[in-house]
Amino acid sequence: EIETRPIMDSLTLDFAFTGVRTLGLGQRAGADFLSVSLSTTDAIGHRWGPGSRELHDQLLRLDRYLGAFLDSLATIVPPNQMIVTLTADHGVTEYPEAGVGGRISFSTQVRAMTAYGRDRWRLDLGAGQEAGLLFGDREALARRGVDVDSLSDALAAEVMKVAGVRRVLTPRTLAAAKPGDLDAMRWRRELPAGFSWFVAALAKPGYVFGTNLTSTSHGTLNLDDVRVPLLFRVPGVPARRVERVVRTLDLAPTLAALLGLRPTEPVEGVPLPELFGRRPTR
Repeated sequence: EIETRPIMDSLTLDFAFTGVRTLGLGQRAGADFLSVSLSTTDAIGHRWGPGSRELHDQLLRLDRYLGAFLDSLATIVPPNQMIVTLTADHGVTEYPEAGVGGRISFSTQVRAMTAYGRDRWRLDLGAGQEAGLLFGDREALARRGVDVDSLSDALAAEVMKVAGVRRVLTPRTLAAAKPGDLDAMRWRRELPAGFSWFVAALAKPGYVFGTNLTSTSHGTLNLDDVRVPLLFRVPGVPARRVERVVRTLDLAPTLAALLGLRPTEPVEGVPLPELFGRRPTR
């Protein structure tokens, strides 16, 4: 299982450097873009948890690998022509068994939905659960005359009784949520258009969705899972630490602005003013 060994990141960065050198990136007119995904931290975090010695060791090694990669890159691309960014796609919750918390499962509700569709309506609802979402074929039930909003409400009441659940949303309550409702806005971003679901749950801090006792996970909307670092190294911009909330959505617009490029479609993120010598406006 090489993906759980730190050497995997070293191999990935060696491959990336070979690609840069072979393709001549950064050595021609115009801007080149290199994206490197380093996934070993994810695998080790799942397996042993964010507070483990294994992950601490991984991060120390990764720091050295990245240093060697950037030093090597600087031998063929002048540092004053190089913008570097570093971030992550998610955080992770500590093993629930290591502290306060637990594991949340809606298996009872999924079985009840499956039986309801099969025994009452002769339907396979495709009921399931994933990361706090209880889903199934609402449209099939609606065609049978079922009040699916009332059914969602009933399921939500049962889900709310599950240990570790702090709040539930249904399609109706999510649609009615105000822009200032952070929980609801995060769920809106997670749900693809047209997806058929009944209940979206939010976990209490320290809880994870799922029952796999051999790993920890992410997937809640809690800070442990959604808070990640966002680093920029921009030529001419002094090093500093910014203590305000920004979003990974801001990364692409910021890079575009630094390169003098205009996005070709609407984007939600905004350029980060600290990289341009301006004060934030939000």
